[in-house]
Amino acid sequence: MGRSLIIVVLTLFTLVILSMVMPGGVVIEFGLNEFPKRGSVSALTVSIQKGGLDYFGRILLTLPDDCTLVPKDTHGGSFAWDEEQNRAVISWLKLPEADRFDLVFDLQTSPDASIGQRELLSEFSFIRNQDRASVVPPPFLFEINGPANGPAADSLESEVLIEEFAVPLPLAQRTWTQSNEAIELQIEFQGMENGGFTKLSERIPPACDFDVLSAAGGTVQVESAGFSIVWFDGPPDEVVAYRLGQCTLSMVQELSGSLSTIKDGQSLNIDVIPSGMKRSPFQNGDDEVSNGPEIVFEVQFAATKNSVVTDYFEEKFNFRLTTKEENVESWWKYSTGIHEEYAEAKNLRDEIRKNYSFHGPFVIARDDGQRISVQEALMKSGQKWTP
Repeated sequence: MGRSLIIVVLTLFTLVILSMVMPGGVVIEFGLNEFPKRGSVSALTVSIQKGGLDYFGRILLTLPDDCTLVPKDTHGGSFAWDEEQNRAVISWLKLPEADRFDLVFDLQTSPDASIGQRELLSEFSFIRNQDRASVVPPPFLFEINGPANGPAADSLESEVLIEEFAVPLPLAQRTWTQSNEAIELQIEFQGMENGGFTKLSERIPPACDFDVLSAAGGTVQVESAGFSIVWFDGPPDEVVAYRLGQCTLSMVQELSGSLSTIKDGQSLNIDVIPSGMKRSPFQNGDDEVSNGPEIVFEVQFAATKNSVVTDYFEEKFNFRLTTKEENVESWWKYSTGIHEEYAEAKNLRDEIRKNYSFHGPFVIARDDGQRISVQEALMKSGQKWTP
């Protein structure tokens, strides 16, 4: 595959925070002043609000294998490094007097670390009412960026190479809208060759009724697990549309489908990409359509120092999903998808990683149009994080 463009896919930020609030007023927060680079040192802050605790306390910080922690300020706690578990252990026989205190570390990354997302696991144990208890926050997620030093560091800064996809793949993208008690779905096709056999299969949850509204010129076949549409002289030049009844949004999120077709004389079978509830795209952090959900998840796949036309990604990478561009602190950031469910956005992230050569796409979150950390969005929406 040819390397054709240098693009920033990881963004610098002033502070990323994950907080975990437990009964009794215990709060654990994590902060990074910037995304770490390979072979670099970044300041990591762990803030603890002890909620009236006085005596024994211990926090375990488990790092990825290519990261280590060096203590800078432990507020009187003893520090030990467990090499076997690759984790830091900080203990206090008596917790600091202040109800809230900050632990400061140098987060060191290996020069050989691969670029991409990492997670920091933690557990805070304490004694309350003569009983031992623990707080286990969700993982703190961060990204490792490009090289911190070396001959290319000055020119690359935090940039990484993106490779063009050698053979652009066809694309089937599923969106949906909700009206009254029915849910209407559409599947759009892009990047397909003219003529030839094409088959779309949609697997529907058994509890749902379905009605195909438009087969886009194909022949509908009802099957035990859903339906399929066949074109003997495809591809379709219209969208496929169908309606679901007796079906909840959570069931819609479990839909799966596949597209079988011919590309460059080879048989292909690809998954239908779930792109979430269909909404009007918004630019530069503007609010979504009125009455939409406050918390939404998207997938950021690229960021650049200079704005590029959004058709660029289609022309260079055959990336045809709806793209949103926003300008944040001198960076132009590009994302796709609008999802109420984190798991839905994660699935889209995985599909983009699988089908395109963007390096390290990741899930982002918004609250009423404004970017917030994924961890905060999960807490506010009552959802669980999954890797």
